[in-house]
Amino acid sequence: MANPWYQNQSHNLLPTEHYPWVVFPSDQNLKNQIFCSLSHPHKIFKKSIPELHGAIKIVAHCSDWLLLCKGNTASHYSLWNPTISNSIQLPPLSLKPDAELVSWALSSTPLNGDPNNCMVLLFDKFHRSIIFIRPCVNYKTWVELPYAQLMRDIGVVDDDDYDFLEHCVSCNGKLYAMSFGLSRVVSINVDKDDQLVIESLPCMQPNSRSHAIRASKFMAELGGELFLIRIFYGGTMLIDTSEVIDVHIFKLDFYSMVWNSAKDLMGGTIFFDGCHAFSCAAASGNEVECDSIYFSMPQDMGWFNCFNLKICYLQVNLPCPIPLEFCGPPMFFMPPSNVRLSGNHRQVQNKLCKENEVGKCNVKILGKQDNREESEVATTKFNDLPLSVVKLIANSLSLFDCILNFRVASRDCWVATPPLGRKQALEKLEGSPLSPWLFISTNMNVHNFIDPKHAYRFLMTIPQTLVKSQLRCLKQCWMMMSDSENSVSFYNPFTKAIIDIDIPTQLPQKFSTSYVMCFSTLPTSPGCLIMGLNEIFQHGIVVMLAVIRNEGFEWHTFWLRCQFSVNQGCPIFFNGAFYVLGQEGNLLVIQYEGEGIDEDNIHWSIINSKIPCECDRQSYILEWNEKIACVLVGPMGTWVQVFKFNNTTITWESVESLGDYSFFVSRTSCIAIEGKSLGMQNRIYFPRVQDDCVLYYSLETRKLHYDREGYLDDFHNTKEQLRSGWFDPRCF
Repeated sequence: MANPWYQNQSHNLLPTEHYPWVVFPSDQNLKNQIFCSLSHPHKIFKKSIPELHGAIKIVAHCSDWLLLCKGNTASHYSLWNPTISNSIQLPPLSLKPDAELVSWALSSTPLNGDPNNCMVLLFDKFHRSIIFIRPCVNYKTWVELPYAQLMRDIGVVDDDDYDFLEHCVSCNGKLYAMSFGLSRVVSINVDKDDQLVIESLPCMQPNSRSHAIRASKFMAELGGELFLIRIFYGGTMLIDTSEVIDVHIFKLDFYSMVWNSAKDLMGGTIFFDGCHAFSCAAASGNEVECDSIYFSMPQDMGWFNCFNLKICYLQVNLPCPIPLEFCGPPMFFMPPSNVRLSGNHRQVQNKLCKENEVGKCNVKILGKQDNREESEVATTKFNDLPLSVVKLIANSLSLFDCILNFRVASRDCWVATPPLGRKQALEKLEGSPLSPWLFISTNMNVHNFIDPKHAYRFLMTIPQTLVKSQLRCLKQCWMMMSDSENSVSFYNPFTKAIIDIDIPTQLPQKFSTSYVMCFSTLPTSPGCLIMGLNEIFQHGIVVMLAVIRNEGFEWHTFWLRCQFSVNQGCPIFFNGAFYVLGQEGNLLVIQYEGEGIDEDNIHWSIINSKIPCECDRQSYILEWNEKIACVLVGPMGTWVQVFKFNNTTITWESVESLGDYSFFVSRTSCIAIEGKSLGMQNRIYFPRVQDDCVLYYSLETRKLHYDREGYLDDFHNTKEQLRSGWFDPRCF
């Protein structure tokens, strides 16, 4: 009896559809594969492709040719072209017992041009050598070429005089690789005499704005350009998690030899399965996301991530129901044909006009006894409404509906809705209950805001001086932002006020790259405290503390000699002290009292009150009804739990209901408000979006919801806004 979750097709032929597939080895004999579509969850085929029998991995590619590695010993390789059904078997490779291969490359397509130009290259991390073969020559054999001394000669080594090459890619006919320690890019060539030539490119590694401790990187070629992708993870040096908290992408300018932050991928898409990367250029269609990176890691075992560079969201997808006989990690497979990509860049929806083009929203005029078919009903353009009617609608709207939605609908709406001054705006806000807004930072030079109650979207431009800055902490309407050049500023997007933070150069570390960054109160208030934490492996925590005074900033740095794993979430300022949630549920308390900011006036302690469940993934701390609370989220949102801290018993107590309150949580800000008047009580809102609605967890239904009717079992296929936080517009 056929399995219901895959479709029938010729068993030994590749799928005919020309878009990327996720391939799973599907049985213990490793003779069958499951092909799953990235964009069509129901397109699933079970195949038995002879070239993919066994423990096969696709480790490199060039044009239509794939380099296949068979077996766990990485000793058998072959080249396969699925377009012409041709394959080239390579001689068995006898690796040294302690060899550790970290990268593979195919320099050019075989059977095309000079046979000496086509090379298969393997990079051995342990011996710092390149093992290569020319598959098209008559007497092909594997040759090992050490490169350690060559790297010393060109200065591509780290402080320990130990570095190795990885992530080799072919770009514009040349091979490039990156050193692990210093992230230096080198060009690689093996001449006809089998002599290895390595040259260092005069480009230093780019500065990243992320404050994560753990990261991975890889290079990829797209459209003749070289891209560097850095993926940042949660956890600490002692606690390893696979939770992605940020992705940074850079493009190499070959003229200036500088890694520039990429704003898009020229409409293309990059794929990386933890072993090899490939790309496809932009085209028409709707099969895969353009300006996005699809990636998975060996430990993912069935799911993969999609990061959209323009919108800066991360989506974790399960491409198919994992079969019971599944026995290996997935790999990406690109059929040798043009790939259609989807732009998926939706225009901001207007409250009254749901179409993208202004003035094309139809208004139905139905008579009392009108029984005509819908297509026959008379319609009129929204722009045809009398100006008096438009003014009547405008006067009935709230402040933010008027300014950010209605005024841009048409010219008449603009005329009928004059801009409100600050005093008028505040008066109009008094009778208008508002929920916190989800703030989203993108690479499109605008800030997005989403009202979770009505699913409205608002846009605000970014000041040019803050375009390269990243949100680190958010309190009420003030953002603390930092960039890679150690520039930190406060910014209020509603008043456009910017307060630059004067950071002394003698600080032991860059304040802008602090693992955790927060502030106590509004920066316009004298006495506002600014804090940055950096966790140093086996050495404790570096605390950088500043106080804002009328005459400027006063700084002090001190070390905490303690074992404390800092959580990714933003600390809170509660009862005159900073509270930092640890990975094990314990609390680090830092308090400042007195006039001068020195060690005599700074006190710290650790409250070892562990939460009775795992909290090393997503966990958030916030102030709730004059108590400290925390929200813990299981892997991919499979469960959500709330705890409150009991000051008397020094323990965490489980919470079954929030009553009239709602929580709004993110890594940069967490807010608890009374939500009964908004109809949002007893919910926890996350910085995730599904069908343009903000995702929330209801403690009443014990389910994840994205609107009044829809619900989800977990976070899969929802879009996490990585660079986001919660604004409280009531404080405007």
